[in-house]
Amino acid sequence: MRIAIITFQSALNYGAVLQTYALSAFLRQQGHEPKVIQYCPNAELTGKFKNRYRVFGLHPADYLNAYRQHAFKAFRERYIPQTERVYHTLDDLAELEAFDAYICGSDQVWNAELTGGQLDPAYFLSFAKAGAKRIAYAASTGGNGFQDEVRAAQLLENLTYLSVREASLVEPVARLSGKMVKPVLDPTLLPADYSPLIQKRRGRYILLYASQEVPGIYRRARDLAQMTGLPILNLGARVNPWKHPGRQICSSPAGYVSLFSQAEYVVTSSFHGTVFSTIFKRPFFSCALEGERAARNVRMVDFLENVGLRDRFFEADRVLKNDDLRAAQAVDWTAVSEKLHSLQQASVEFLQSSLSE
Repeated sequence: MRIAIITFQSALNYGAVLQTYALSAFLRQQGHEPKVIQYCPNAELTGKFKNRYRVFGLHPADYLNAYRQHAFKAFRERYIPQTERVYHTLDDLAELEAFDAYICGSDQVWNAELTGGQLDPAYFLSFAKAGAKRIAYAASTGGNGFQDEVRAAQLLENLTYLSVREASLVEPVARLSGKMVKPVLDPTLLPADYSPLIQKRRGRYILLYASQEVPGIYRRARDLAQMTGLPILNLGARVNPWKHPGRQICSSPAGYVSLFSQAEYVVTSSFHGTVFSTIFKRPFFSCALEGERAARNVRMVDFLENVGLRDRFFEADRVLKNDDLRAAQAVDWTAVSEKLHSLQQASVEFLQSSLSE
């Protein structure tokens, strides 16, 4: 079956690009022919970074972001089947060739703040050809519902099968659409094959991945380095050696996967950092976001509870101790894998049944 996917495929964000890779890779494993639509309605979703000091020149971090922009583009071209044409508007999408099925999601495609201040009909598949299956897979609003429920109800009518990434979205989406809604896993947790992305790395290291500025994560990384004697590799685009510990690493999405797959330990404040630590069975410490971003911890905590790893989550005031190090090393990965497999089955069944009915 020929399947078109529309999501935030071009954002300079590891999670966004890798969830696109995972969904398309899984569909190919199932014998389908997926194609990711290069839909880029604004600069942020086109994968461009902003120069912070246009007048005085580039900020040091912008050199890393320029490299990331190039590396992300190369990754998409190599590993993700994409449309040749780049589409910028809903009218452009009307000219898209016909597909047997269309999938919108995952990521926060229903978050109006990320789509110009209002819901974008493209991410509700309003452009899909008549008669084709229209599926929402693991779509998210970035919160617990829609601010404009009237508009959301109108757009949800376009969709044949509905699933959402957060369980808290099931009720509002079901109420507004009048349809059955399933909670499913983020695509990165589908049984996709990541082995084509992994490159062998040398040496033992602690991987530090702070997706947001969290003071506690740097303290814990330093404490872990002191306990183990291992060096820190700091993945990201922050270049303040006094504030951010370890050797700076700026990587492609494939390099990101490689780093997680071979880390001795992982210290992260990222949901996808937690996910890939779990996939590759790495001893890890997930650090809570703080302040206004604290609400985003729900997704990470829910996932950890579902796979039996709630103790791997560190609240802001929790200090890393030797007992925590021993607990990270003693995780029963067989039990975790069994729970993850059970969760995967429900998500796989949703996709398979939606495409086959």
